[in-house]
This record gives sequence, C-alpha cells and structure tokens, in this order.
Amino acid sequence: MPYEDIQVESYKFTNFEQSENRVSFRVATIEGRDLTTDDRDMLEAFLDDIGKWESLVKAGLNLLFELSIVQVDETTLQKYQKEFGSEKYTRNIGRDSLGRYLYVHVRLSRDERHRREGTGLDSTLQVQEIYDQLNNVPKWRAFKKAVELIGRNVP
Repeated sequence: MPYEDIQVESYKFTNFEQSENRVSFRVATIEGRDLTTDDRDMLEAFLDDIGKWESLVKAGLNLLFELSIVQVDETTLQKYQKEFGSEKYTRNIGRDSLGRYLYVHVRLSRDERHRREGTGLDSTLQVQEIYDQLNNVPKWRAFKKAVELIGRNVP
C-alpha cells in the first residue's frame, strides 16, 4: 500500500516501506537543500515525540469512559489498548552520500517485541503503526504549546 508523503514544518517524510521487522522511510527538506546536523537533531527530537499524542488520547478516553461522561465504542478503545512511545522502538538514522536525505529505520525494541509476543500481539512492526504516530506528532506539539501558553497566562 503506498503511503502519502507527510509534510511537517520544512520537512517531507517519504518512501515508507516494511521489510522483515523494520519500517523505513526517508526525510528531506521541502526546498531540497542539503541536510545539516541541526536537521538531524530536529529529526531526533521529532521521533522522540512519537506516541505521545496517542498516550494522551488513551488516557483521556479511559478517564472519560471511567467517569461515564462519554461512551466510547469498542473499536476506538481497541485502537488505543497498546502501549505507545518512542521507547518502544529502536531507530537508526543514516545520511545519503550527497547529504540530501536522512534514512530512518525503526524496529521494535527487544523489550517491546517480547512484551507483544508474551501477550499474543503481533510482533511484526507495520508501516501503519509508525506512519500514524508520525502524523500525530504535530498534534502533540500543538497541544503541548497550548498548555504552555495557558500556563503562562494563569496568575
């Protein structure tokens, strides 16, 4: 299944693939300039934020459900039953010889792979899992920024 490119700030995430137990993708600047160490640092910080939005939604849904404020359908609850967070994965980032692309390879961490195997979950990392979390990082960052702004304005 081909995946649409993800554009975040001045970066484009493309070429999503799965091979063995690894998900790979490529990152470039939208304007096509050569990548620098700052770009790699940005990517590292971006990848550190994967899973945070899902964890927030999971906590919120569980709270609202437990307080009987909303009824959450089983499909939605099922979607958020797994654990999320960058610590669930290991990643390698490499740069092409021309310096135009960063290549990212993501795998389940050993602990996460064993946890999934032990609970009967599929331990094969799927592109969709990483793709969805990459798409949600901007939501997490917007939420975090809103909370910071509100915190500054509270006496």
